Order: sequence, then structure tokens, then C-alpha cells
Amino acid sequence: MDFTSVIIRCAGLAEGAMPEGESLRNSIDKLMIQSSRLIPHLVKMRLLRQWGDFVIRRNAIAHVRSTDGRSFSTEVPDLLSADEIKDYLTGITYFMAQVCRRDLEDPERLLGRDGMLRQIRAELEFCL
Repeated sequence: MDFTSVIIRCAGLAEGAMPEGESLRNSIDKLMIQSSRLIPHLVKMRLLRQWGDFVIRRNAIAHVRSTDGRSFSTEVPDLLSADEIKDYLTGITYFMAQVCRRDLEDPERLLGRDGMLRQIRAELEFCL
């Protein structure tokens, strides 16, 4: 079975959830730190190992040319482990749960950056 789309989608979710990370590796690292309270210890240890090679794998899949000595043709056979894919899906699920938790704790974040909620409230009060 071809799991390449899972890798690409997990990368997109991680970058979208933490755009201030400035790179996929930084986004994943920040999400792991933020999510660490939610993740059971044994699961966290397994995820740390899995996410270590994630960027290299994503780059090998996303780019036709060789990246870090790996290419699409050498990387895809390694992706056939359902356990690895399960770990990526588990990790991204914890990341998204943390993002939802973070956003619900900060109403300003729900509507965007730069105090958009205050601006909307001010405009509504002006109309009343």
C-alpha cells in the first residue's frame, strides 16, 4: 500500500498548525513541545523517534531529485510499514488536539492575529 499521501498531509497539517515555526522541522519540534503534556510517556518516546526522520522522508517523497542521499525510489519502499504510518497519524492527532486546545484558551487566536476579535467587537458596538 502507498502511504506517501499520509506523509505529505501530515507535513501540511504540522506546518499549518505552527506557521511561525519557519520550517517543517521547527514546526514539528514546537508542536512536540506544546503537545508533550497530552501525550503518554511511552507514546511520546516512540513519536520522538518517528518524527526524527520525518522531514527527510517528506523531502524524498515531495522532490524527485535526491535529498540527503535519499530519493523517491529509495524512500517509498521504506514507507510500507503500517506501524510507522500509525505513529505519524497518532502524532498529528495529538498535534491537532493541542492546536484546538490552544485556540480555545485564547479567543483572539480563533479569529486571527492582531486583535481581530477586539476590532470586530468595536465595529459591532459602533453599529449599535
